[in-house]
Amino acid sequence: MLILLAEEVEPLGATYPQAGRIQYRRKVFERLRSFDIHQRQQAIRECQKYLDSHTRGCLLVKDRSSYTLWTYVPDA
Repeated sequence: MLILLAEEVEPLGATYPQAGRIQYRRKVFERLRSFDIHQRQQAIRECQKYLDSHTRGCLLVKDRSSYTLWTYVPDA
């Protein structure tokens, strides 16, 4: 699992964290769920659950106030 900083992704259509989609390494991801900055372990567990049960990839992105789970959009 990869935890990125908000500065490492490119928001699409709005500034981060308002964007509904981001781009990372030419792949588009959409917002799935956010966690308070103090809920790091919960965010990691949720991302791992998602990775274990879905065929699409996901990223965890950290900004000043939260961790956000983003899921890969294959047709974007």
